[in-house]
Amino acid sequence: MVFALIVAVKMNTEIKFGTERKYMETKIHINFNWILFWQAIFLLLKIENIINWSWVWVFIPLWLPVAIFALIFLVGFIIGAIKG
Repeated sequence: MVFALIVAVKMNTEIKFGTERKYMETKIHINFNWILFWQAIFLLLKIENIINWSWVWVFIPLWLPVAIFALIFLVGFIIGAIKG
């Protein structure tokens, strides 16, 4: 069986120039329609006993974006702490 997971992540990067410093702002948008679509598919397949996955893997469309955001936040926090 082919495991398919699509998380539509759209990143827009803007560079704004202030009077004293330059900074980059990154906006991340996740298309929740795809997440809900795959979550419904996985739930239906699990309930109908078509797949024999653990419930952790059935709910991967919900926790994967949260894990990605946590990782991005953690990396940004570490970079910010290093730069001071």
